[in-house]
Amino acid sequence: MLLDAVFGTWERDDHSDHVTFGCRIGPVPGRPGPAVQLVPAASSFDAAALFGRKLSREEAERHPRLDEFREVVKHVLSTNTVVAQHIATQPRT
Repeated sequence: MLLDAVFGTWERDDHSDHVTFGCRIGPVPGRPGPAVQLVPAASSFDAAALFGRKLSREEAERHPRLDEFREVVKHVLSTNTVVAQHIATQPRT
């Protein structure tokens, strides 16, 4: 499963301060349970002003808002029953 999150100012039409993180959530060989791995952000979408800067994995690892993104992922995984069910039914590798 891929998850993207856009951070920035939403009270205006200017998206110049937006930054997008992306991650893959799912099985990883040799690891128990699902893992979260940073991936290029919004890679399945064309460029759009809404996304602002779409971060690469390497950029995301160094970005000052990484901890905020981790909190969003943690919240989605702990509260969204559709996501939890999808991850629970993924085959283990």
